[in-house]
Order: sequence, then C-alpha cells, then structure tokens
Amino acid sequence: GGGGGGAAMGAGTMGAGPTEDGIGPAVAEAFCGAADGARVRKVSFEGDSNAAAAMAGAMAAACEEEDDVVDEGFETVPPEKWEDELCDLAEARSGGAVQFATDEWFAVASNMLKTSAPAFDPNAFCTQGKVMDGWETRRKRTPGHDWCVIKLGMAGCVHGVEVDTAHFTGNQVPACSVWAASLDEADGEWLPAEFARGDLGEQGTCSTQAQIQAADEALHKAGEWCELVALERLRPGYVGDSVHRFRVPPAMASKRMTHLRLNSYPDGGIARLRVWGTPVAHFEKEIAAVGVANLASAALGARGVACSNKHYGVPRNLLREGRGVNMGDGWETARNPHRPLIFGPGGKAKSFTTPKSLKRIPAPPGMPRSASAPALMSKRLDLTAARAEANEQMACDSIAEEEEEYCASDWCVLRLAAVADGAEELHLDTAHFRGNYPESASVEAIYSPHASTEDILSGDAEWRTLLERTPLKPDTNHTFTRAEGQLLDVGKISHVRLHIFPDGGIMRLRLYSRACEPMPTKARSLRKSETASRVESSMPRSASAHHELCDHFEASAKVIEATASASPSLLVRPAGGRVGHAMSADEVTGAFLSGTP
Repeated sequence: GGGGGGAAMGAGTMGAGPTEDGIGPAVAEAFCGAADGARVRKVSFEGDSNAAAAMAGAMAAACEEEDDVVDEGFETVPPEKWEDELCDLAEARSGGAVQFATDEWFAVASNMLKTSAPAFDPNAFCTQGKVMDGWETRRKRTPGHDWCVIKLGMAGCVHGVEVDTAHFTGNQVPACSVWAASLDEADGEWLPAEFARGDLGEQGTCSTQAQIQAADEALHKAGEWCELVALERLRPGYVGDSVHRFRVPPAMASKRMTHLRLNSYPDGGIARLRVWGTPVAHFEKEIAAVGVANLASAALGARGVACSNKHYGVPRNLLREGRGVNMGDGWETARNPHRPLIFGPGGKAKSFTTPKSLKRIPAPPGMPRSASAPALMSKRLDLTAARAEANEQMACDSIAEEEEEYCASDWCVLRLAAVADGAEELHLDTAHFRGNYPESASVEAIYSPHASTEDILSGDAEWRTLLERTPLKPDTNHTFTRAEGQLLDVGKISHVRLHIFPDGGIMRLRLYSRACEPMPTKARSLRKSETASRVESSMPRSASAHHELCDHFEASAKVIEATASASPSLLVRPAGGRVGHAMSADEVTGAFLSGTP
C-alpha cells in the first residue's frame, strides 16, 4: 500500500502508491512548527529533486529562526485516568467501524474495536491458519505496509491512543503510527464506490494494489490529516506487557476528529485499539436544537470525573445508551466495609449494646482423666446446646430499640455534556442488579463548568441537593420529575454527584433538561510556571527520540529523489516538533530497530 516507513519518520508523508523501488511517497514534504504541534507549516515539493532538497533545507532553517509559539492554556487527561474520565471513541458498540483495510488474512480489523478483552484459544485454527482475536495481516511480500481507516463511533477530541498486542507474541506488529482527520462532510463517501472492498470484514481477504492506491488518494482529497502518534515500537503481547499507551499532544487533543488511520509497519497483529477521548457534539445543531435531552449521555459529550470505588465497573458506564447487556455494563462498587452490621427497615441501622444482665457461659469444668469417651461426648453436647441458647438470647437483648439512618455510601461525579437549566427528569436505572442494587440513593448538583477535577472534588465545592435520599428497587428504572416535586430547583447544572447507600450497582443515570450553554471542550488554564513541564510531559514518549533521529540524517537530494513519484500523497501534520528531513526505507528501519538516536 501507500509509502514506506521512511516517509512517516522523516517528512511525515505517506504515498499514494509505491515507487519503482517500492519506497514511495509521491511528494517530498518538509514540516516545521512548535514542540507540541500548535503551529505547523507544511510545504509540498514536486519536480526537480535537487531544487526540492534546497527548498526543504531553506524552509527548515527559516523555521529554526522563528520563535516557537506553544498553546499554553490546555492540558490532556493523564493515562492513569483515561478509563475513569474518558470514552473509547472507536469501540464498535458506540458505532466505531473499519472503512478500509489493506489486508485481513488471518483476522479482520473490526476485532480491534471490540469492547471485551482479547481472548485466546490455543486449539482454534482455520483455513488461513491460527485464529486470533484481533487484526492480523499476512506476512508482507509486496511493497508498502498495512494500514486501515476507522470511523470513530463518537466524533471528539482524542487525548490518548491505546494499542494492545495481547496474545500476539511472535506475530505482533513491530511498530505503528496513528493519524487522524475531521471528515464530517466526507463521512463514508470519501472512497469511490468502484474501489470499495465488497469483502471488507471477511477473513482471508485483502485489497488489491489498485484499491489501496485509490483509497490513499481519496484520503488525501477528503481532508487534512494530523499525526496523533508518531512511529512507535510495539512489544510482543505477553501477559502484563501488551498494553501500549500513547498520549496525544495538547494542540492535537483540542481538535475534533472523526476518522483515524492506523499504520502497521510492516505487517502483523494488533489485538485491540482504544481511542480515549471526549465526544464533542455541535451545541447548536445536536444539543440545543433538540430541546429537552439526556445531557448525561456520553454520545453528546458527558463523561465520568471521579468515584469512591470502581471495583466492578467504572462510572462512565452510567452514561452509555440503552439499559446495558449485563451487570458488568454499569457502575458497581465493592461491598462497603462500613455498612451496618444489622440492617433495620426503611434504610435504618440497628446498633449493638451490651446489657448488664447478659450472663456468659462459664468455661467447661475439667474432665477427670478416667472419664470414658461416651461420657466426655455427652458433656460436650450439653455445653454446645447451652452456649447456642445463650448466644441467641444475647443477640436479641443486645439490639437497642432505637434506630438511626446510616451514612455509609459510595459516590461518583459526572460531567454533563452541556450546562443544564435545572433538571426536568432524572432516571436511576438498576437494570440487571437484582441482588446487589443500592438500598437508596441521592443526587447533588453544582454549576461550575470551568472547574478542574481537583476543584470539583475539593471541600470548597458548593453542592446542592437535587434528589433527596430515596429507596431503590432491584432491576428497575426509577424515574423522578420536577413536576411531581421529587427533583429540587437547583438552577444551572454542570456536574452531578450520585451517592449510593451503602454500596451496590447502578446501570444508567439519565438527566433530561434543556441545555442553556455549552460546556468548555478544553481543560482548565494552567499557571504560566507550570506550562513548560506540562508541555514536555504531554508529548508522546518517542517524540524527542523521533526528532533526534530525524536530525541525525542530513537532508539531501538523494533522499528526496528516493521518495519522489508522480502521484499525490497525504499531507500529514506531525504529532510534535519540527520534521525537516526525509530518510530512505533502509535508514529508517535500521535506525528504528537499533534505537540509534
């Protein structure tokens, strides 16, 4: 397919078709910009290779002289919080779909978008070979490398990409990169029908060279592509070492994306691809125009923020559509160790006392050494019966008559998709939770759309009661309305906090209201003194090594000549830093595998 790895590492381009030497891309390009990609200049060079090389060098030098401009105002969610605060924008159950793949010989590309963890059956074989739970291509014997195009199920801002090579221990993809674009207008029409694969998603199939070239050219015409993840090594998929997480630079994370291109260099298998981010819906067209809508929907941009416990399920599950497939599809906590030892009716707890009149059973008297076995057993039975009777009386006497409401609970905080003008209707759905539903629940609200997670969780946050503590039932969609007085008037709402007593599981929380203003799509502003360290830490792990590798090779007419051809190429905005030099395929592969800076 497209071009060689040299283009991705060097000039950041990918060709529409292979050149005579199998390297291709079509047009040599030079990029330069800020360290986080906030400002990038890209230039395409065609024609005479010597002139192109000189132009590329001059442009790179000019960029070096300019002051770098870094977007200082925003930060991305760190990897350790991705599963709590973000959504998998590409998962199949949310509408994610593979629109093109160069090869699906051993396993189809759509497997990567499954919600479930990768599985492995050592005895499963088919006509093509070993059955694998992921996307696996045949061993490359033609020019180029494998790649696929994925339409995100929820368009949004990508904070990070997770690549899992689980179970691919000798056949994993050794390296990959990820590009993204916003192709709202193109949607599924970007690929001409005559070049679409009729057998897409069928094991044992692949695209023809004509289809690959046509898809490459169509992507170029559909829109501008940005590099979210630079060329990265992937480890074999052994247990505990198969998950790779790549953080997207802030300047790229602030852009709304609809499509991804996953490049596999050169072939192999990937089990799962998770695209962690925040869905972004158009406020006027998709939220405000609807009127009363569920503003606690992940599809519109709502997301989880934090929780007290996530032993069996994370809070972001509360924001999914539908009523769930099983208990694992909701938010469920572990049994609260502070729950009452004895429950009373109506959410009350009974407390222990120790009555003074309690008589304890004396220790058994010493048995004579000459006692027979039957006599010894008889005395032990009498003692056991007496103790059981006394303990039963103690349990009855030690429970006080007074009862009080217990306060042991778990909680989670959710950020709405838009600021709600109060709440017209609230749903707490305990679907599938029949023996582990909460005894009761309450909901609080706050209006603080620009607050950070730390601010929301601080003791200074002014939460207001939206729903007072209310008993719940198993496997029931509980509906509360403002019209019936069950929901209190709290004004504007940006976040809600759900309390469950004392623990248990909730499948869905839905809050229906009119959106009165959009929620900010970007994170809070940082203090100027924090900016440098945050920008550095937000760059992909290999960004600095990637830049050093590019600078290690001098730009020359020979390199550009090796990557030039007559067909157009994709213009790819690099994930971070200046890219001013291109390299041949052999140079890229050798340097990459050896780790040479």
